[in-house]
Order: sequence, then C-alpha cells, then structure tokens
Amino acid sequence: EDKIISDIGETLSLNKQFFLYRQYEVNTHNGGQNGNEKLNWLKEYSKGKHALYLLFWSSDCRSYLADLEFAKRLQHKYRNKIMFVLLSLDDDETQWQQTVTKYALFSEGLINYRIGRNSEAFKSFSLLRTPAFVVISKNGDDIDLTPRRPSDPQLEKDLALLLNLSE
Repeated sequence: EDKIISDIGETLSLNKQFFLYRQYEVNTHNGGQNGNEKLNWLKEYSKGKHALYLLFWSSDCRSYLADLEFAKRLQHKYRNKIMFVLLSLDDDETQWQQTVTKYALFSEGLINYRIGRNSEAFKSFSLLRTPAFVVISKNGDDIDLTPRRPSDPQLEKDLALLLNLSE
C-alpha cells in the first residue's frame, strides 16, 4: 500500500482516499436531495483545491437556460481549477429534474443542486433575482469581481484573474 500511495503522490492511506472519494460522490450527485447541505459540504471540500463559480437559476427562467451551454464549455476548459455549480431555486423537484434532463445539465463535471427559493445560500449572498452568479476563490473567499454570465466573453478574463489571485 505504501508503494501505491507514493506512486500516486498522496500521503493518505488508500482507505482514507476511498472514504474521501465516496464522500465526494455522495455529495456531488443526486443534487435534488439535500442540496443546501451538499453545497455547504462542497464549499468546505473545495477550500485550497478549487475555485467555485456558482450559477443560481430556476426552470421558469427559460431565456437563461441557453447560457448554461456556455457554462458546460467553460467547465470543460477549467475543470481542474474551477468547479461550476448550478444552483436551482426550484422548489418542485420534479420540475427541476425535468429541466436538468431536458437540457443535459448533468454533463461531465457540472454539479447540480436544487436548493429552493428560500435557500440560505441565496440569501447569504444578498441576491435578489435569477440568474445570479457568485465566484468563490480557492481559499473560500467571495471574490470582489462582478461575475458575468457564462455567455459574456469577458468572463474568461475574469476567470483567469481569479486563478491568478488563487495561486
């Protein structure tokens, strides 16, 4: 086991690594259940590892759903440095699930949570409407950038700045 651990560059036992992997799997899948708790877990888990780009949305905001395609592309480009997290304010799990399925919002690497309209996360960032965007640095701080829509070409420059600040 020691040889395997050193080969993969880790210092944790394989059992601990597997435990952490299982926690990650449980907390990044089936986001319709316990979305707020999973988001809190993800924010803690990401500290020191990844920046977060939070996208608050709801199924009734149809004109914005096209922007989520851009989020998928950005997630693919920055997947090792920034986690793209889609936070639905839908209260109805069925409606949320239908929208996620219809627009393939579970594509590789995107994390989806249904947190509901009365979510503490939405309130804690003093957001007033959807769509809304929040950027959290790798060290867990809210970044003083005006997060842009995924379709805004300026967003990539902001993300590059975020990555430079987080290094």
